[in-house]
Amino acid sequence: MISISKIAESINGKIEGNSDLLIKDICELRGGEQNCISFIAHPNYTNLYIESDAAAVIAGMKIDLPEVSKTVIRVENPSLSFNAVSELFRPNPISEVGIHDSAVISSSATIGENVSIGANVVIENKAIIGENVCIGSNTTIGRNSTVGNNSCIMTNVAVYHDVNIGSNVHIDSGTAIGADGFGLVADKGIHHRISHTGTVEIEDHVAIGSNCCIDRGTINSTRIGKYSKLDNLIQIAHNVVIGKGCIIAGQSGVAGSTVLGNYVTIAGRSGVVGHIEVGDNCVIAATTLVTKSLKAGSFVSGDPAREHLIRKKQEAVINQLPQLLKRVRVLEQELDKIKKD
Repeated sequence: MISISKIAESINGKIEGNSDLLIKDICELRGGEQNCISFIAHPNYTNLYIESDAAAVIAGMKIDLPEVSKTVIRVENPSLSFNAVSELFRPNPISEVGIHDSAVISSSATIGENVSIGANVVIENKAIIGENVCIGSNTTIGRNSTVGNNSCIMTNVAVYHDVNIGSNVHIDSGTAIGADGFGLVADKGIHHRISHTGTVEIEDHVAIGSNCCIDRGTINSTRIGKYSKLDNLIQIAHNVVIGKGCIIAGQSGVAGSTVLGNYVTIAGRSGVVGHIEVGDNCVIAATTLVTKSLKAGSFVSGDPAREHLIRKKQEAVINQLPQLLKRVRVLEQELDKIKKD
């Protein structure tokens, strides 16, 4: 059990109600559970708040809540604060410190303090593992690669040679980082693979989902900017540069040598062709194919990508075509009658 006062202190919140309350766990707002804490981030969920059995709720400063028998912690960002509280009750499941007996670690590798290294992990020559790092079972860290402090690499991840992973990075299972890109050169009807001598740079506070592929640069680096978040099943090709704070949803791909600016959002099942630039703060809607560079702040959708509002207007006109065709046919029939008369 954790006191509501300690919870409020950890998220810099202000308590309204019983400051002596003890909380045993987190819960959803819908239904809720006694002696548990939930959160409300939008006034649309006020009815759920009233009906919930949760003993306490984290709420935004400006959300007007009816008086019921619940303790409220007021914060600026309830979703972010609830995330922090959830880690108090449900810490990282692989954070137990220690090195498994079956791990194979090169004598030339550098291992920081307070690490958790799972079964069958392989850490190759001259790799550097920072402090408080978690590495799940069956993961390989290639030669000369670096994993920064407080990073967590889950099970069955392949980090190839000479890859640099920053601090506070999270990489989920099945992801491969640093494989050669899909670069080919044709000669006399035969396609030859191009050697990739670059690397991958993953900056601090990046999160990468399961089964992603991030290819190394041909000569320089493929780069993922700090605070960027990648969903599952994403392909980042060679030489791609992704800016700060970008969000890329599942089953999306960015082709080689394309540059994404800062705070770009790419929704699910979208593609961006190679050798173009996408400006800061662009939004690419789901199932969109971007075939040319986008200026900063663009909001595009469709295949090929067009400005979203323009495309919606065009679709509205297209949807009227069947009715317009009927009217034209009626007019043609009336015109034929006039000609016959």
